[in-house]
Amino acid sequence: MKYLFLVLVIFSLSLGAGEESEYCVSEGLFPSDPKVLWDEVSSFVKTSHTQFSFDEPLGILVPEESYVFSGIVLGAAFSSIMRADKDLIVFVVSAPEGHEGVNIVIGKRFATPLGTVPADSVLAHEILRKTLTLYPTKECPTKGFWYSLPFVQYVFHSKPILVFVVGRNNIHNMDFIARSCAKAISGRKPLVIIASNLAESSADKCVDGLANKSLKMLLRLNVRGLKKAHESGDVGLSSYWAVLFGLKLLRQLGADSAILLKKFANYGFPARRAVSMAAMVWVKSRTIPGRKVRHKQVDIYSLGDVLWEYTKALLLEEAPPRLPDEVANVRCGIFVTIEKNNRMVARVGSLFPAMPAEVMLRNIVNSIKSQSKLVSNFMREGGEITLRVGLARMVDCKVESSRNLGIYVRLGGRDGIIMPWEENDLPAKARLERACIQAGLPAKSWESPDAEVYFFELKTFENEIRLSEASR
Repeated sequence: MKYLFLVLVIFSLSLGAGEESEYCVSEGLFPSDPKVLWDEVSSFVKTSHTQFSFDEPLGILVPEESYVFSGIVLGAAFSSIMRADKDLIVFVVSAPEGHEGVNIVIGKRFATPLGTVPADSVLAHEILRKTLTLYPTKECPTKGFWYSLPFVQYVFHSKPILVFVVGRNNIHNMDFIARSCAKAISGRKPLVIIASNLAESSADKCVDGLANKSLKMLLRLNVRGLKKAHESGDVGLSSYWAVLFGLKLLRQLGADSAILLKKFANYGFPARRAVSMAAMVWVKSRTIPGRKVRHKQVDIYSLGDVLWEYTKALLLEEAPPRLPDEVANVRCGIFVTIEKNNRMVARVGSLFPAMPAEVMLRNIVNSIKSQSKLVSNFMREGGEITLRVGLARMVDCKVESSRNLGIYVRLGGRDGIIMPWEENDLPAKARLERACIQAGLPAKSWESPDAEVYFFELKTFENEIRLSEASR
């Protein structure tokens, strides 16, 4: 036994004795001119704003793609955390093919054309000493790390970095490592960055289905569900093991909620490859003094009148009423429609709840007011308008039973939508064809195995507004 102990001591000393490496980005990955790179990163961050700003984010999901293809998604992720005060950046990226286990990079610094960022080698060695199943590596991190590093430099300048490189591993071993790492960095203000695409496939296969299942698990931090979906082939994450470890680490740090900032799919380029990407932020739930806000089930339709009043106040630029606490947990499809003299002036909304209802309504009203000249003209003219706020709920049904439901069809990045009251005189299949044509797709596209088809019911809350109220 003492000989084994001696071997372990010698091995650990040899790791510390070697000179720590400086890692440089591969030539050609970024422009060599620092000003050009800075301007490009700055442009993506400034133009990809998402209406969200987080002071205390715990982690973000970023694509594992060059910003040439993923810039708007990377920009959305980093623009949302510009105000965050962080003193440690923790990257979780995939290991090269064939590598196993959870590894931590041992090095001095990382360099891009924007300058160098220090590695927190002291903390890395401390974590290694306390975690026997974590391994050191001096291999250069994969491209998933480098694609995001200039954005980290833009937002956080030269904050120290830890890099975990994750390959296939035992899930229980991951639990132990995540607990140990979280304990070691708990006294710091860390930001965990997980690099992975939602899904990948050849360009002739739609990745939306795989991506949506991945998204569902990530938003809920559902590690068990993600593991089962991966084993059954229902998700297509490009860095599954890194995501799995990253979620475990985030949960140990206290994350229990996530917000989707942006989702984007790139079809057929480069090399006939389809990729779905997303920007996401993980946080702790909102709290009120003395207790945590529970994520209980809420009947969205019971809040319709309250949300209508809230929308009206936003439209008339009045102080909006205080919403009940449970609204913070409501996520549903929302459509806002404005009509005057039985003529539709504007309709803006989304079937997929990427944010709480309160935030969605603010964004929808801002979009209506900023993009529709008709609305501003009618507001100046006075008189009455009809304001409709529609709350949508997905329905699982057969095509033949869908005549009185709304229809959403998506294929290859194009989508079409038919409201429940539209085209009701047509047979169910003909309504689906109309949705495809509206999306600029062939009429029979809904029959494709790669097409996404959703049915939804929509309850509308409406009333008249005297526009004289807006001109006070």
